[in-house]
Amino acid sequence: MKKILLGLLPLLLFTFIMPTPASAHVLIKDDSHMLGAVLHVSPDDDPIAGHPSDLIFDVSDSSVPITKNNYQAQLLVNGAQVDASISGSFVIARYTFQSQGIFDLELLLTPQNPINPAWHFHYVQRVSRGITAQGAISQSPAWAPPLLIGSITMLLCLLLLALGRRRRIAAYSHIKK
Repeated sequence: MKKILLGLLPLLLFTFIMPTPASAHVLIKDDSHMLGAVLHVSPDDDPIAGHPSDLIFDVSDSSVPITKNNYQAQLLVNGAQVDASISGSFVIARYTFQSQGIFDLELLLTPQNPINPAWHFHYVQRVSRGITAQGAISQSPAWAPPLLIGSITMLLCLLLLALGRRRRIAAYSHIKK
């Protein structure tokens, strides 16, 4: 039984070590808390400074559909306007964060028809990878964490194996004397 568990332990740990692309989304509400939007920032909702990122807002309203015929979208990043387009219920923009830091994202949806409500969304985006304010790229190599975890796993397996055979080792050492 111990051999089976020892054999499965590295496989189980290897399964959790393998990197997989993340796809987390953030739900944000407008200022009136009447409408929600799902925000996705590529890559993996953790943008890299100095590289282009896609900002995708999925805004759904059952009473008035958010389309380019009904609304005009304006996206502001730290107060600077960014080109944004509406495609179906999505507001899509491409933006390159210049350096690591905290960025205020504001999405303003202005109705074409004044009868429809205007929507204002606000979100604070943290950029922690890529170019720092000094211009250097600080990122650890991709191979380092799996190598460290694999080494610790193998060390633990050897330790378990040695502890499991300690009686045989003790008996053998008494015979040799």
